[in-house]
Amino acid sequence: MSPKRKATGEPRRPTSRGLAVRGKPVVPSLSGDYAAFLEAVKEQVRSARVRAALAANRELVLLYWNIGREIHSREEALGWGAKVVDRLS
Repeated sequence: MSPKRKATGEPRRPTSRGLAVRGKPVVPSLSGDYAAFLEAVKEQVRSARVRAALAANRELVLLYWNIGREIHSREEALGWGAKVVDRLS
C-alpha cells in the first residue's frame, strides 16, 4: 500500500529520489557516452522483439500449414464426406 497524506488522504508523490518533483518528471542529465549506450541498449531490445515476433509468426504459419496438410491427407484417405473437420471441431 502506498503511504497516504493525513490531511487529504491522497497518496504521496515521489520526491527527487523517485519519478517527480511537484508533478514534473525528474530526468537525470545524460552524458554523451551514457546517452549513446542507452540508445544502443534500446535498439537491441527493439531488434530482439522484432526477431521474436518473426520467429513466433513463422512457427504459427508452419503449424497451421501442417494441420491443413494432415486434414487434407485424412480427407484423401477417408474420402469426401467422412466429416474429418466436423470430428476435429
